[in-house]
Amino acid sequence: MASFAALAVGLSVLAGSGVSAAPSDPSGLKSTPDQQRLMQIARALVRLEAVRQNCPLFYAVDIKKLDEIQRPVFTDAISRFGKERLHRAVNTVEPEVVEAIREGGTATWCPAQREHYDSIGIPGLIGDVLP
Repeated sequence: MASFAALAVGLSVLAGSGVSAAPSDPSGLKSTPDQQRLMQIARALVRLEAVRQNCPLFYAVDIKKLDEIQRPVFTDAISRFGKERLHRAVNTVEPEVVEAIREGGTATWCPAQREHYDSIGIPGLIGDVLP
């Protein structure tokens, strides 16, 4: 699986969940509401990128819809938090997603993501198993 460390770079070219509770600030400082929101956004971006990189190998994925979701979230996060801060947050949450995929494999992880996105009003992002 490719690293998500380049997520900010890759998405900057494009742009110009169950989201769990946010961990504390990557710098070790006390978590603030602003920091929690940054970590939630980073986690969402990493999960979307993981869908892009892993699920199309086995499942029908609506890449256009994925882009329509990911681009504005990324652009807003850059404006709100800055590239450096977002990049650090992405690097902090990436191992969580990588481990989740490793534990269950795409056969478990991708359908779980489909259920999640369907439940939050984004149906059809991840479709059926490819023939």
